[in-house]
Amino acid sequence: MPTGTVRIDGDVSSVSESANSFQEKMKARTPVAARAGAETGSTIRAHGLKIVAELKRDTHADVWTAIEGQLDRLYTRDPDTAGYGIFVVFWYGDKRKGRLPAGPNGQRPGSAADMERMLRESVPEDKKERIAAIVLDVSCTVPVGPIGGVC
Repeated sequence: MPTGTVRIDGDVSSVSESANSFQEKMKARTPVAARAGAETGSTIRAHGLKIVAELKRDTHADVWTAIEGQLDRLYTRDPDTAGYGIFVVFWYGDKRKGRLPAGPNGQRPGSAADMERMLRESVPEDKKERIAAIVLDVSCTVPVGPIGGVC
């Protein structure tokens, strides 16, 4: 594992601690914002590179346009990011409150995997090496211990 320090939202930790730290910070903050329908983001700094992450709930009105309209247009243009960004959507499945917005093709995804495929297809070709779209299926998570849950 590389050595050095990583800055996550202002806190400095060793690289080996950074993955756990990021997961814990995301668990602590994101679900509350996502439940409220808010959009949120995070910044990771490692070895002089800044990586931005935009987080949305699956029902957010801008979920289909935010990769280009927000993440790319507003955040990955920062020279410290070198164009890198992560777009994360929380998939709530049957626990969802509200209706999924129709995707670019007019269809609504039937699963987290469908939504991730559709979002990845929406990343412009010249940006696919630097922008990742990820859908986290939180529809069947039941908290069990400090790490995660089971269905």
